[in-house]
Amino acid sequence: MHDNDRNSDSSSEGGVRIRCRETEVFRENVSSESKSAVGKSRSVAQSFSFALKGIRYAIIHERNMRVHIVAAILALLVCACLRCTPGEWCVVIMLTGLVLAGEMLNTVVETIVDLIEPAYHERVKIIKDVAAGAVLIFACVALTVGLIIYINALLRLIG
Repeated sequence: MHDNDRNSDSSSEGGVRIRCRETEVFRENVSSESKSAVGKSRSVAQSFSFALKGIRYAIIHERNMRVHIVAAILALLVCACLRCTPGEWCVVIMLTGLVLAGEMLNTVVETIVDLIEPAYHERVKIIKDVAAGAVLIFACVALTVGLIIYINALLRLIG
């Protein structure tokens, strides 16, 4: 990114002006009380609370997150039915977690892009499409590895 694309300077009111090409976002000073609510957390428990709120938000507001959760539950049920080994369980759980985390990161990218550039723009579309494509790659890899694990486990069961 070039220096012309993003400039940061202090305004007379004490806020920070961020310039992203034609779009300007102005963030005013936040009082110290509310800053702790949106900035650094005060405790580990509060950090977990914020993280759980983020997960809840994604589940409630993102259809694809709900689809991935249903797929994750089915994947775990298939593991149980096929009596997968502990190693196979670990792989399925890790891949499931990566797909869910990928979906949440896609939500972050889309939200940030919408905040910076609310109007339609071809570059915004590219950013969103690439982020969604990354989640699709995660999901396809998880499905492929899952099928390999499940077929192997099924052959052991009937075998």
